[in-house]
Amino acid sequence: MGEVVNLRIARKRKARAEREETAAENRAKFGRSRAEKQKTVAEDALSARRHEAHRIEGTEGRGAGVDREAATDRKDRGACSPRDIVRSGDEPASR
Repeated sequence: MGEVVNLRIARKRKARAEREETAAENRAKFGRSRAEKQKTVAEDALSARRHEAHRIEGTEGRGAGVDREAATDRKDRGACSPRDIVRSGDEPASR
């Protein structure tokens, strides 16, 4: 037959092993010195600056060929109704 196992003790051993694993992960994640943290921040900043330095002027990602002023102008035209213009004291725009 098999070995007799006390379930309470087995459950406690399993929980202890899980806590140790979590503690090891946290030590790796948060257990760095101030100098190590500052070095990582400086390396990230340098990497970001180098990445931005290689950006091609005039392109802004997807839709770079879209005229942003024209798109904004189209949105602004429909932003208010003629009633809003009359209420503000201006003359309504003629079509």
